[in-house]
Amino acid sequence: MRLTVGGLGEGLNIAPSKVYHHLKELRRTGLIRMDRQGKNIECWVEEETIDHLVEFFQTSKGG
Repeated sequence: MRLTVGGLGEGLNIAPSKVYHHLKELRRTGLIRMDRQGKNIECWVEEETIDHLVEFFQTSKGG
């Protein structure tokens, strides 16, 4: 699912500029992707990265 930065800000009651600042860091780590569509910036979870993290934590627990 893709959401806009503005839409996320509205849903969280946070200014879009603050949301963008945090999303930019998540993008830098590879957890999300972002794409500009006109005046809007869409973002979505990078599922492959999340899958790798889940696998890492599942194989790392207890050891």
